[in-house]
Amino acid sequence: EVTGLLALLAPENGICFAALKRLGPSELSALSVLSCRFRRLMDDPTMDPFWARFYGHHFHMTDKDACQFIHLRPKQIFSRLAGLSISGKWHVTGRVTQMEQEVENAYGYIQFFTERERLSPIESSFEGEVEDDESAFLVEGKMVGNSVVMYETITNHSNVPIAVNICSGVLSLQGGFMSGVWTQHNPSSSRVLSGTISSGIFEATKLTDAYGATSPETV
Repeated sequence: EVTGLLALLAPENGICFAALKRLGPSELSALSVLSCRFRRLMDDPTMDPFWARFYGHHFHMTDKDACQFIHLRPKQIFSRLAGLSISGKWHVTGRVTQMEQEVENAYGYIQFFTERERLSPIESSFEGEVEDDESAFLVEGKMVGNSVVMYETITNHSNVPIAVNICSGVLSLQGGFMSGVWTQHNPSSSRVLSGTISSGIFEATKLTDAYGATSPETV
């Protein structure tokens, strides 16, 4: 049966590329170990669109990545994206760019993220928390490729929600740096967003991963 499958999917057979379009990343990777012929096929430039379709617009090349990863092929990009995890201890800094009231413009804090579920090779849900002297953040988020979206509920010491942050960011391909923007809104039990109270930008550097190891980008 395996021999028949190999013959059916042989590159010189016209059905090959039609069949490959129906395969996912795990199946394509498995084909690579079946024979040298398939290994060469998986590394051929004609396969680039097959790998690029798995991440599409969910991959963003950051300035920090450009010099090191600009020449990556789609299969290599997919492999990098599949290896990303937001879990760990992060140092977050940023500044407020718009606010109705005068506030301290710059800010910084330590934030913890934990991957909750791996939904696909490049898609995961996560949660996080921040605690400082005045309030606490409870975070729910999703990462697809290296695009990150977070819903942050800010509570006071009585655990009463006082604001909601919506954050959108991009994770570097090394997994140790993230940057993005946020908007802040009044809390709502229905999660219907009010008008923007304030907005800003942020950068985050991973200090340690989920196992306590130091991130390469902090060394």
